[in-house]
Amino acid sequence: MEYNLLICTSNEKWIAIDINPNGELERLSLDGNDFAEVHSTEDVLEFCEKILDYYNINKFNDINLNVKIVMVSKYSPLNLELFMQLKNASSVNLIDAKTVMPIYVLKNCLVKANRKIGILCMEERFSFIVDDDLTVSYEDAEEGEELRIEPESFSIVFSFNCKNLISDEREFKKLEKKHAEDIEEQKKEVDRKKKEIIELKEKNIALKNDLETLEQQYNSANTRIEEFKANIESRREIIRLDLSKFESSSVLGLMSLVSDIDYQVKILKSEGDIIERGTDIISFLESGSGYYFTRNGGTIATESRGKIHYLVKNGDVIHSNDAVAILSDPMDETEDVLKWYKNYNH
Repeated sequence: MEYNLLICTSNEKWIAIDINPNGELERLSLDGNDFAEVHSTEDVLEFCEKILDYYNINKFNDINLNVKIVMVSKYSPLNLELFMQLKNASSVNLIDAKTVMPIYVLKNCLVKANRKIGILCMEERFSFIVDDDLTVSYEDAEEGEELRIEPESFSIVFSFNCKNLISDEREFKKLEKKHAEDIEEQKKEVDRKKKEIIELKEKNIALKNDLETLEQQYNSANTRIEEFKANIESRREIIRLDLSKFESSSVLGLMSLVSDIDYQVKILKSEGDIIERGTDIISFLESGSGYYFTRNGGTIATESRGKIHYLVKNGDVIHSNDAVAILSDPMDETEDVLKWYKNYNH
């Protein structure tokens, strides 16, 4: 595993920062403080001992340790002493902060031509000037706009992040203008979409209203159909051989007292004919008697007007009270009538 250690030194204070593989930074505790005051070789040795304790090692080559020493203040013999103490680490670099600060400035400031930038870092002051070509250079003069840089900012010496590199004010204004134009176009597109959505909502409301109207019409029509069907069904009449309608003094009247006499059928009308009230639809004859009764005595007549649907055919044998036909509304269909009669009998 590789370990990265950033050390920043100034005239008065030193700081050590661990950078883990995820790029997270942690300041090493130096007797409970973030910074250590270093004025002598003994202070340097104690500073290094704190680093060894942090990584739980005895020597700096016990682990794969990469060290970057950023000198915020001017070089001093103590920096060399620190370098010598760390020389056995996997990698050690001694870096002047002024070579790194311009990179930080370009990443974090909107740079204007011919502008001075004042920087404060670990209580040390710096001044940079940006010329007409946007070249950043160091000046000794401590003036210009102030920018504070924390020691953690120097972590860019380990891994440089290319984000936020548009620091040229002129390029920025071009991008800002283009961005504004893009935003305006997006607003227009959003307005168009909003208008489309409103239109779709209105169409949807209209369609819902139409659907509700159609549903009402359907329900109304369905109700009328059901009422019509019920009305038609109510007009269906089963016609039977009812011998009790004949006078008791007549032969048929006397025969009505005998329920098991066979009668043969003769159809007088065609299936589906529209029959007026009082029309004879069937004549019947006692089977084997050889005697054919008169119109008034040997026929079955309708008691109302309607369409005839026969349940018997010529030559069929029937008995008293047998169903022989169904009289229905003229608009009734034979198939519906026979289905109704089948369910009726069950």
